Amino acid sequence: MQPPFWVVHALDIDEWSTEAMVEGAFAFDTRFVKEGTHPPHALDVASCCRRYAREHPDQRVVFFTDVTRWLDEQGSSWAALEVDWLSALNYIPGNTLGLFMTVSRRALMHIGNAAIVHRVHYGDGSSEVLTEGERDAVRQALAEKLADDWPPFIRGLIDRGQLALG
Repeated sequence: MQPPFWVVHALDIDEWSTEAMVEGAFAFDTRFVKEGTHPPHALDVASCCRRYAREHPDQRVVFFTDVTRWLDEQGSSWAALEVDWLSALNYIPGNTLGLFMTVSRRALMHIGNAAIVHRVHYGDGSSEVLTEGERDAVRQALAEKLADDWPPFIRGLIDRGQLALG
């Protein structure tokens, strides 16, 4: 019942909220993004995510921003591929099987940023660079949470007759 990988992308959140944890990410299985039920831009994003995952089989969680980085490393971009990635990311959560995830604001900084060097500046004038090690730890924590939550989520949909696998 678990996919080979999940794509996780950051959602728009209230930047002014002081809550430490926010419903700030959406995780989905690209196998549920299908021709005939999804628009071309969503299909293109899912296809690129699958290509990235084939080249990174050790990653159970693929951040959308990982795919953006990967495209850049290949000398490409969403624009060069003529993919309307923003429309796709706005469309997918309301129209694709997946889970909304509550994450810390710090985790969200990793999920939602494609920069190779991500410097965060704070109101007190201090700053820090978020590390790849921490990004990998966020990815691992999300993979563990999804591995626990995805099977009962899918089982519940099947039991209620809302999903048929086959």
